[in-house]
Amino acid sequence: DDDDDDTEISYLCNLNEEQSNFTKGYLNKHHRDLLSSFVGAFTQIGAIQKKKNAFSGGSYKITDTEIMEILPDTADLKLKVRVQIRGQDHENEEIV
Repeated sequence: DDDDDDTEISYLCNLNEEQSNFTKGYLNKHHRDLLSSFVGAFTQIGAIQKKKNAFSGGSYKITDTEIMEILPDTADLKLKVRVQIRGQDHENEEIV
């Protein structure tokens, strides 16, 4: 029975430069909203956003997210995030 097999399957593989560039380009062009959702869910910026918006919704907004790099060996994403804070006339840029 295959259900009793304790073998761990890993789907992580390194992307070559062409694959990495295609993936970054595609996600940056078509799924920036999804990338921003990842930032909100999985980074310290998301925790800050939840805390600041608990009292005043919309006071801290992730306005844009872009993949800068897909890190080899881990498939972690290095992201450039733009945040608008109420009362400031400019967006702040963070790297996560």
